[in-house]
Amino acid sequence: MNIAAVILFLSLATLSTAAPSAPRGLQAAFLKSAALSRKILRDVQALITQYKEVRIGMPSFEDHTLLLSSLPSSQMSYTYWVDMQDEERLKLNCKDLQAFWVHVEIKRFHELSQPSVSTLVHSMEAMSLDLRDLISQLRGQIQALNSTVLDAPDISHSLRTPSCESDWLSNVQGYIIFRDLEIYLHKIIRDFILLQNKY
Repeated sequence: MNIAAVILFLSLATLSTAAPSAPRGLQAAFLKSAALSRKILRDVQALITQYKEVRIGMPSFEDHTLLLSSLPSSQMSYTYWVDMQDEERLKLNCKDLQAFWVHVEIKRFHELSQPSVSTLVHSMEAMSLDLRDLISQLRGQIQALNSTVLDAPDISHSLRTPSCESDWLSNVQGYIIFRDLEIYLHKIIRDFILLQNKY
């Protein structure tokens, strides 16, 4: 495991042990997380536009047939989504956001390794910090519901998956990561709206 992988592992381990204490009011906590999710969504939308221009070379590039198997899916039947328990909903979002965070960090390290570091790296760093904050908020909400917080997932598979043989494929993988994160954030926001209306 290289240095970047070690740093990611230690950072993710910190996420598993540094969850905040349970919030006083769950409705306020869900409202706060919804606001942060909307901020991250705006930032990722801006990053996608910038990323396609800098790394893809085509600002209008769109391809929803491209997939990355290590990324969580936001597809879920409406009936299943409505019937989910609150703890189950929060745990799934927490686990999936951790997977996205790992992928964002991988692309950030890759960007830092480029001969000419672009402004993309600053946007990725800010997004990574916001994702970590949102994950911590989710862990606090899980604890507030008297539920067990999930252990940090094994990231070794995720660390290997985004590697590729060409710069073009690496750039396309970055597009897929940010595109899917944008889609998933819409689900996260919908979840928080549902939860804040319940409490």
